[in-house]
Amino acid sequence: MLFVFLASTLVSASGDSNGDTDLTRFGHDIHVPSGQGVQDVTCFFCSIYVRGNVAGDVTAFGGKIVLEGPVQVAGDVTTILGDITVAPGTSIAGDLTAVGGTIQRASDAQVAGDVTPIRKGWWLTLLLVSPFIFLGILIAALVWLIQHLRRPRGVPATI
Repeated sequence: MLFVFLASTLVSASGDSNGDTDLTRFGHDIHVPSGQGVQDVTCFFCSIYVRGNVAGDVTAFGGKIVLEGPVQVAGDVTTILGDITVAPGTSIAGDLTAVGGTIQRASDAQVAGDVTPIRKGWWLTLLLVSPFIFLGILIAALVWLIQHLRRPRGVPATI
């Protein structure tokens, strides 16, 4: 399952010839030029720069999103551990969310959904680190259990 996820993030999906494509990249910035239309745009550990229109969602994990012109996004715009910049005249039909980042939005930019900047803080660090803490506790419990089960029982003490 993990292999399928990693493989899908490393390969950019190609679509039909009219420009409606899904773009997925890992570690390389995505630029959507003016006049080009795309479906969903997803970026892992990179940034997204949009001048064209997006018929779906724009999502960045560990990177920023910059909507550089009067563009239209039909879905949500979301970044995790990154910032979002929205230029004047931009229209977003969904939500605008920055988890662990900031949102800089022009006053005339239209967002039909919720605008949610969730800033960095101790709770975000705890949220990101908690799976590793849980995994450490689980490994420690397994090591203790294995040592406990391997301990010999009923052996008399020697004097």
